[in-house]
Amino acid sequence: MLFSLLCKPKSLDHEKAKGKVVVCLRGETGRMDKGYQAALVGAAGMILCNDKASGNEIIADPHVLPAAQITYTDGLAVFAYINSTEYALPPLLFFFPY
Repeated sequence: MLFSLLCKPKSLDHEKAKGKVVVCLRGETGRMDKGYQAALVGAAGMILCNDKASGNEIIADPHVLPAAQITYTDGLAVFAYINSTEYALPPLLFFFPY
């Protein structure tokens, strides 16, 4: 699960991501590479959530798909929302390995 949460290469499921906004956690791999990995599997966009170490730092990056970076606190709210519903709106997807 951690690999897909971090949007590492070959960790995202095309069937689950196609046409959706993918939520990635910042860390371990480059910010722009996370968007590239999402684009490779057909995602419509990406929300990059800061990890605790990144806190409130927001960096403007030239992503290959529509993307937004949010703070750690806002990311906690996004993950709480995703985990509270089966069908998040807009079509957000948190990757589970099974």
